[in-house]
Amino acid sequence: MPVDVKILQGKVPSELDDSAQACGEYDISGPDILLRAPNAGRFLIRGGKRIVVDAQANADPRMIKAHLAGPALAILLHQRKAMPLHASCVARDGGALAFIGDSGAGKSTTAMQFRNYGYDVISDDVVTFRMRSGEPAEREIAVNPAGRSPKLWADAAGMLGVDDTLADAEYAGTAKGIYKLPPAAPTEPPRLDAIFFLRWIHPSDAEAEVTRLPHFVALTLLRKNIYRHPLVGMLGLEGEYMARLAALLQLV
Repeated sequence: MPVDVKILQGKVPSELDDSAQACGEYDISGPDILLRAPNAGRFLIRGGKRIVVDAQANADPRMIKAHLAGPALAILLHQRKAMPLHASCVARDGGALAFIGDSGAGKSTTAMQFRNYGYDVISDDVVTFRMRSGEPAEREIAVNPAGRSPKLWADAAGMLGVDDTLADAEYAGTAKGIYKLPPAAPTEPPRLDAIFFLRWIHPSDAEAEVTRLPHFVALTLLRKNIYRHPLVGMLGLEGEYMARLAALLQLV
């Protein structure tokens, strides 16, 4: 497959021009989005085709890589209208399961637990989907494999028995470790079979359970878990993404 995204080192301004829209760590101006990343540097994402990296002095290269594979990639995907979800995803035998939820809900931990049962972690943090072409009755949603470096709290890693030698870096601002998994064998993008919304409950409050969510509730939760959701409205993608989520829920 030809490479159509370029990642370059270069100077990136601390802010874009006066006409830019500001949204927290982002500035948006035309085809350009500026991301300011603590402990890593500044990233200029241009037109869904190019990422210019201006690394902070003495920044850990692993943190730069983590921001490239997370927020910077998600911004580029928004520019391509690819609708990234904040999720983790595992696959086995051609089928995939995705896990969404608030920060700290256990997306990466759940994915790594499934790995202990023979599933492969194919994405962590950023997940995108596409509809396979075909007759309407045969259509299905395929998952695009992406970054495979789960972020785990130390107690979760210990509970899962994750090899400490896989720890690659500490995620900025947290006590989470970034774990580098062995390369996965190339396969066809798996079929998305189910999406689970994770909600943490205290063991003394209730038993763990799985319930099917009403369509509208599921749609609302998926919308909430679009990666860097505030960018959606600013980029004028709300209507297109909602239509795509509704189509996804008809097939999954």
